[in-house]
Amino acid sequence: MRQSGITYIWSTDSITHPTNAIALDELLTSAVRQLIWAGFFIVFCMTILLIQYLFVL
Repeated sequence: MRQSGITYIWSTDSITHPTNAIALDELLTSAVRQLIWAGFFIVFCMTILLIQYLFVL
């Protein structure tokens, strides 16, 4: 690998090892929060649409 120009290999902390260089906890927490908020937003919008539909009937 060194002959191909690779000088460093960085690992994440998904598997504990002394060479871990990238922490995943903040990245994963942020991604999950975004997914949760997106889910709430979709449910909220669908609820509004359903209420509007019911009042039109």
